[in-house]
Amino acid sequence: MKRTSPAQALIAMLVLAAALLAPRRADAQTGAVPGPSYYLAVESIYEGDYQDAARDLLREQRGSIKTVTSRWVDSICFYAMRGEALYQMGLNQQALLEFNRACELFLANHNWMLRVRFTQDPRPDPNGRRLAPWGRPTRNVTYGRLPDTMLFAFGNLNNNAAASQGGLVQMPQFWKIDVAEVMRTAALAIRRRNTLLGPLGPHDALSRDLADTLSRGNLAPPNHWSSSWADLVTGLALMGVYKPLEAGPCLVRAELLGGRYDHELTGAALLAQAMLTLGTEEDKQVPRLTSEAILAAFAYEDWDTVADALGLQHVHRQSLAAEGVEPTLPDIANWAQRERFNHIAAQARLILAEQHAAARHTDEAAALVASALPRRSDVANGRLGAYADYVAAMAALQAGKQKAGQQSLEKSLQRYSELSLSNFQLALANERFDAGELSPRVAVDVYKQMLTDPAPLHWAYDTMDAMCLLRTNHEPAFDRWITASLARRETLPALYAADLAKRRRFLSHQPLGGRLLTLRTLLEAPDAELDKAQRLERQVFSARSPGYRPVSEQAAAARSELADAKTLFSDDARRDQRLFTQLSKATALQEAMLTELALHRLPTELSFPPRRSAEDIRKRMQPGDALLVFHQMGDTLHGFVLVSGGEHYWRLPDAGVVRGKIAELLNAIGNYSNNKGITDEDLQDDAWRQLATALGDALLQESRLDLSQTKRLIIVPDGPLWHLPFEALIIGEPSKRQLIADVVMPRYAPTMGLALAKQDPPRLVQHTAIVTPHASGDDETREMQQMTWDGLSGVLAGPTKLPTPSPVPSATLISAFESAVVMTDSVLAEQPPYDWSPLPIDRTTGGTLADWERLPYEGPERVVLAGLRTAAENGLKSAGGRRSRRGKVAALPLGQEVFHAACGLMASGAQTVLMSRWQTGGAVHRQLVQEFVTDWTRTPATDAWRRSVTLARTALLDPYQEPRLKLRDLGAEPPSADHPFFWSGYLLIDAGYEPPPEELQEAGPGDAENPPAAPAAA
Repeated sequence: MKRTSPAQALIAMLVLAAALLAPRRADAQTGAVPGPSYYLAVESIYEGDYQDAARDLLREQRGSIKTVTSRWVDSICFYAMRGEALYQMGLNQQALLEFNRACELFLANHNWMLRVRFTQDPRPDPNGRRLAPWGRPTRNVTYGRLPDTMLFAFGNLNNNAAASQGGLVQMPQFWKIDVAEVMRTAALAIRRRNTLLGPLGPHDALSRDLADTLSRGNLAPPNHWSSSWADLVTGLALMGVYKPLEAGPCLVRAELLGGRYDHELTGAALLAQAMLTLGTEEDKQVPRLTSEAILAAFAYEDWDTVADALGLQHVHRQSLAAEGVEPTLPDIANWAQRERFNHIAAQARLILAEQHAAARHTDEAAALVASALPRRSDVANGRLGAYADYVAAMAALQAGKQKAGQQSLEKSLQRYSELSLSNFQLALANERFDAGELSPRVAVDVYKQMLTDPAPLHWAYDTMDAMCLLRTNHEPAFDRWITASLARRETLPALYAADLAKRRRFLSHQPLGGRLLTLRTLLEAPDAELDKAQRLERQVFSARSPGYRPVSEQAAAARSELADAKTLFSDDARRDQRLFTQLSKATALQEAMLTELALHRLPTELSFPPRRSAEDIRKRMQPGDALLVFHQMGDTLHGFVLVSGGEHYWRLPDAGVVRGKIAELLNAIGNYSNNKGITDEDLQDDAWRQLATALGDALLQESRLDLSQTKRLIIVPDGPLWHLPFEALIIGEPSKRQLIADVVMPRYAPTMGLALAKQDPPRLVQHTAIVTPHASGDDETREMQQMTWDGLSGVLAGPTKLPTPSPVPSATLISAFESAVVMTDSVLAEQPPYDWSPLPIDRTTGGTLADWERLPYEGPERVVLAGLRTAAENGLKSAGGRRSRRGKVAALPLGQEVFHAACGLMASGAQTVLMSRWQTGGAVHRQLVQEFVTDWTRTPATDAWRRSVTLARTALLDPYQEPRLKLRDLGAEPPSADHPFFWSGYLLIDAGYEPPPEELQEAGPGDAENPPAAPAAA
């Protein structure tokens, strides 16, 4: 036997290694890739069998071509289409992982087309099957035809140099591959990643690498028609990093092969152009581009582009409030049904149903949505299932089926919250910020974009996503935004973010995320209170619901007649009962119509709480004004002070520590429980002063607040600070300690935007609702109750004692009054915040704070809740939780119950609210309220309250009229009411309106221009 030389042995070994390193399929080395089983799996997606498709595509991945070091480009198809199946199932995170893998593999092989043997140029294809049965393109189209597969060259024809010099020997191989399919799925993966990442795209490493690498070119042979495919993926990658000016030309070039032929990716190129122009000056091109994209994608069986273009065409059409329905939709739905493309058929029918609903074709909409979802598929469990619930809710509400409509709406909201892109992006941003992948500089920009109110395009593109964004608790994301701003020493942006966090906290507890609240203002507020944009929005919404205005006019007529009455519930009780019943029925119908209107893809700007930047607030401030804003993030407390000349930030002790110190102060003042008496020793004990000084130092020593320069002090509390009587704090240098109330009387606001909100004068007071405890008990108790009524009715305009129980829901009843004074006891529980009743006079339901926010629009502008009890009364022990109607109790963080109460009252129209934190229940309590309401219509609320407190503190306590005062020697000289137990347990919440100087004049009781009418009682 002839021996093998060392050189021959080396060559043999290198050849063997090359064979091992060559790409191989796990199943076979023959046939084209991807194989037939892949296309069957892809077809399953559009048949609505998402789970089967995801499983089959995972199998395809396992059998893909591999080298020793990585997978080959055929896996781009498997990753991308498995990601598509998961995406349609609503599994955003899993889908993103698959799209990431597809894009990473494409990036690693970005110039793979340079090794493709393009042996045939495109040729015209006269085949009529490329024409859709529902229309013809308006473009001058020449359909191109290419081979289904092309050869890809792997290895080298000449390995002599590698063998002799020690390099890697790669034996030549040729693979048949569907080049167009690889590029189509690569484009889909990039497009879906752009959608999933949203504002994170420009800061995503993979997105940036894709844009940088692909924009350098060298993806296809020079001056070759295949560069159109390269231009498509390049344009999409540039879109993902928000470079529209660079992406546009690429997408235009991608439309045609060689500038002449339509091709497999023409529809995707036209769709990308439509997405790029959406919301720009070229927005009017969207209908044409989407229509052409649908037809071009149909010609080459690009079904994901057909579906996406249908969706984009629809939402753009609805955002323009177009009338009628898209005429091609029935034919598209029927074609898809014949071809068993359940995904596309369901989408087309649901779109058609929504358009019928928008056009008030209720029966057609209901029939379409009922038949849209196939029974034996996964469509009902994916994104289209949530969409079906949304359209079903719209149709049911429109038909007057309130129960069914609300059930479908709640089901849709729950499902959308799980698949919401906005919520997913915020969760992803939080993960990346915590991992250090988002720097503070980048995080500030990203969170500002993602946490600002939904833009008009967002409302139009995905109304349910916008509402889910607002309904979801995103305080963790706001915390990171504030943290990033503070890390950059940007005090004003951090203050703005903190205020938006409070605003969103309120909106997250509102039905539909505050959308209904906005629509009530939009459709019911006087024209003078709306700006030009809002008046245009009103016209659009009114056109969508022509039946709303007549019902609104009925409600307005009833309110007008009630307003014209000199007294209520006295002269003509039957008339009042009839009018209130009419008003209640009309507003209930209005609310039902508003809920249906809220589902339409029409933009609205959230009007409450007002959103104002710190810079804007500072411009409104006058010399001597000081705004203290506190914000709780987890267990940390942060403080901001804003004056006309500057701002300052400081860190407070942790919330747990502060809560403990507040509890100690409240205990020292006398708040151990709601029935503990106040003794002589309590009044003489100065322990509260020491605690007030220590707490004042802990909270405000680093605030740079100069009381000597402060004429108006506005406080925006947070967390346990809502239960702190700031008035009773003692601050200043050791030699200049001062009680805050001795220098300036603070007022409070739940948000910075509400601290200086009111610019227009309040309505003239014609009727004031008064609620006093039911006359019962011994003679002394009844006498005190009569004294309360006599004192209030003598100084208030149009005093009316409200009947108990209320003959109509109290939320409807109170709308006839410009002011209200409630002296009866009620408990402000920690949860649920809007099930609490400001007027505890209802027989059953209809008087909760949530009901106050509903129509009729605007309740009383001045409200006193003098019988309110909060956790402060028990030293920050629970105020007494109440169960919701579903029997569940979910505790809010301490203080948020007061925050929500303040927001809810102001959302219902209140501009001035005086609420008690704890009850004293005696003569000083009555005097404080009476003196305050005497002046509240003709002086700023803060001045009226300061005067009331000053008078009360100098008054002598009458042990016979102070039920909680327990003196040993009743014959001794009575002490004064200077102890903070008697005067500091109140919150004055006010929007900041100050009458002009000419109105600050002496006037009789009640309103300056409208003295009180004779007292009325029922």
